[in-house]
Amino acid sequence: MNGKKRYQYLSNLGGKKQNQCITPKPILDMQQTIMDNIVLPLVNSQWNTVQENLFLVEILSARVDNYINYYNMPSLILYKDILTIYSNMLNEHIQLIKLERIVYPADRDNICKFVYKTSMITLKPEYDLYNSIIGRPNLANNEKHDPIIITHIQQLMNQPNIDFQTIKTILLQTWVNPHS
Repeated sequence: MNGKKRYQYLSNLGGKKQNQCITPKPILDMQQTIMDNIVLPLVNSQWNTVQENLFLVEILSARVDNYINYYNMPSLILYKDILTIYSNMLNEHIQLIKLERIVYPADRDNICKFVYKTSMITLKPEYDLYNSIIGRPNLANNEKHDPIIITHIQQLMNQPNIDFQTIKTILLQTWVNPHS
């Protein structure tokens, strides 16, 4: 009743705290706004929508700061980080567009050159790690990725707290320099 832990626990008639935590409506509304207007357009490469919604960054950042202080929910820092990432990505995108205009300008007859952007094609993580650490197989020589090493990489990727350097060290010790 002192108001320090607003909306943290569901109320019940017995006066006991329940473990089920609820999120206040203003925070749910803010989360939905961030998803609908920031994250989804960015994920779907809807650059016009992303650019149009740049004004929301300052508004939502201030709102997140207020909610962090008011509701005492440190988990809201994630939303602050999402907004920062969004702003940085959009700035990078705008710089890329400006650079493309310099590199591919219209010629003197006002004919534009078209540049078609496609999404980057990526390998499965285990194959990408294989190529980065062991090296790409030479397809001209009919070389292929070693399926045993790929399986080992998959197993390593499922280990807790694994990172690139650890995988690299293990692979180099096991497969490249096994007697080192």
